[in-house]
Amino acid sequence: LGRATPLRMEAIVAFLADNHLEAYAEIFEETGYDDLAFLREMSDADFAELKQATRMKTGHLAKLRSRARGFHLPLPLPPPPQLPPPPPLQLPPPPPPLKCEPEWTLLAEPQAGRAQAQSVPSEGFSRTSAPSCSASASASASASA
Repeated sequence: LGRATPLRMEAIVAFLADNHLEAYAEIFEETGYDDLAFLREMSDADFAELKQATRMKTGHLAKLRSRARGFHLPLPLPPPPQLPPPPPLQLPPPPPPLKCEPEWTLLAEPQAGRAQAQSVPSEGFSRTSAPSCSASASASASASA
């Protein structure tokens, strides 16, 4: 049914070349031996017919038969196994924030007219000790629970 398809014949030519039998490529195409899958499944009687049709040497036929029967068309690889996603990373809870406030002592009453909302007193106050730092009440309560 017409000439061999180019892809099938390319496969035969490559197979013959891999086995140092490329001299037979043209006669294989002329006689219709253009299908690797068929070549692999040929019986001894089929190989005898091939030998006669292609005038192949006996040693070359033995090599062809051995290599064709050991040849396997590559199968598609199965998909890789699906692995479950890794568990979420478990980090320890962060330490509670520290609340540091210096202790201030009022030395004198502030003067009238001065702004009273100062984060750090400037006039009339003296720091009596180093800042005391402690965990905030809500954080220490949850840490002890």
